[in-house]
Amino acid sequence: MARLAAPEGLWESHWKAPADAVAADSLARSLLPGSGDPGSMDAPPWEPLLDALFVLTARGRASVGSLGPVHNLLDLAVERGLGPLIPLLRARGYELELLDAYSLEALVQEDRVDEVRAYLEAGICPDIRANAGRSMLMVATAFRCTRVVPLLLRWGADPSQRSGFGQWTALMWAAHVGWEHGCRLLLEHKACAEDRNSQGLSALDIARSNGHAEAQRLLAPAL
Repeated sequence: MARLAAPEGLWESHWKAPADAVAADSLARSLLPGSGDPGSMDAPPWEPLLDALFVLTARGRASVGSLGPVHNLLDLAVERGLGPLIPLLRARGYELELLDAYSLEALVQEDRVDEVRAYLEAGICPDIRANAGRSMLMVATAFRCTRVVPLLLRWGADPSQRSGFGQWTALMWAAHVGWEHGCRLLLEHKACAEDRNSQGLSALDIARSNGHAEAQRLLAPAL
């Protein structure tokens, strides 16, 4: 692997963290596909970018210097879909800072599986809660996310988790929107059809009250 030259003064004792963050950001921008010749369809190799980030983070995570706070490189990697960099940055001690459950929730609602996977690879908990105390699995189920729901389940999201408001489960949300496939997925991952919310309603009750016959047929034998 050909190595890129480190930025001038990188190893000096007065190395400024914010300047290095900017340098890494600049490198990431310059090496991303489409950032060079607009007429070229050739994506640059990942190796130079990985090598550059290795150099920039070789002393571990950058700290806040006299010039102000650091732009978190892990946040940048997740935002820009730089998946190969995420394990490297985590190994260097980086954690998500600005990206949180609320920014993730919007991606979950849109079933953007690659972006959600990047959050998970960056260390966010698959059971993290967002608005109304709903877990990401509940949000994904309520929006019939055919790609994100299986992803969250593979990452160990708990199908029995209760919402902070109303004590709903992901299975109840699947029943509420009449998503038969979602109900099946959750039952396959040990979701409990007997759970009841704060109103005393089970997933079957919710499916019945909303007239979702297919979900009812699936849920009835699970009781």
